[in-house]
Amino acid sequence: MVSRRIYRPRDLFSLMQSTLATENFFISAYEIGIVDNFPEIRVQAEVSARENRVRRFGGEPEILISEIYDEILKKHPQLSPATVKKIIDLEIQMEKIVLYKNARGSCLFEKAISDGCKVILISDMYLPSVILKELLTSCGYDISNIPVYSSGEERYSKNSGKLFSIVKKNENVDIASWMHVGDNVHADILNAKKLGINTLHADWSEYNHGISNHWKAKDIIGESICKTLLLKQVSAFHQNDSLNEIGFKVFGPLLLGYVSWLANQLKIHKIDKALFLARDAHLIYKIYNEYFSEEHV
Repeated sequence: MVSRRIYRPRDLFSLMQSTLATENFFISAYEIGIVDNFPEIRVQAEVSARENRVRRFGGEPEILISEIYDEILKKHPQLSPATVKKIIDLEIQMEKIVLYKNARGSCLFEKAISDGCKVILISDMYLPSVILKELLTSCGYDISNIPVYSSGEERYSKNSGKLFSIVKKNENVDIASWMHVGDNVHADILNAKKLGINTLHADWSEYNHGISNHWKAKDIIGESICKTLLLKQVSAFHQNDSLNEIGFKVFGPLLLGYVSWLANQLKIHKIDKALFLARDAHLIYKIYNEYFSEEHV
């Protein structure tokens, strides 16, 4: 139903790192050490939270975002609870920024609603259902009357198959009429089929779950944005021909990057008039006016 404007899910933490490092996001000098290594700290905190969950209670390693940041607070006691709350809010805000409505998923959702089907949303995710609803609403979905299940809240997942059983019981779902749509072959397709649930593989959406070879946040973010343009789900944003695809995936990022650099140089050197010489600079001029006209140059 939704896709991200980043190549790897964990690239979100590099975006957060860039924001944490700005003057607008106040972190005291005593707390600043967390910024330099924030992506790794955030990843390891999630690993620790899952391990601690199993060690203390058994069962599945299903957790909520609050438990992830509890781990960060334990390992970095210099952070105040107020700062941790701000960082959690930032993560949710960043999710809103990078998420967008997936064209194929949206068509299926709207078709199911118009046909009078009962729609239930199930996610293996550490965000609680109230936040998942908030994110989906920000992407343009009307889910006011639709049940949403989070593995973090239920403490059971699609990955184990047990979350399907919980949904069946709570929502009184007839297995024979259940069609589950998802992109994870193991969790969404194989596990659902084991329970007799009909499935549809959402192969129109993909992500890379690896780690960037870059280490600077700005380089990871730049790489992530450019590589995102190669993923299946973004094909909905350009016409299906080679010239449009080259423009979208190659020259679009190239020219936008150049114009972004140019706008920054104009600001640094306090230049109040810039001349774009036709015809070679005509497209650059149009891009500048579209995205940087508020610079008043």
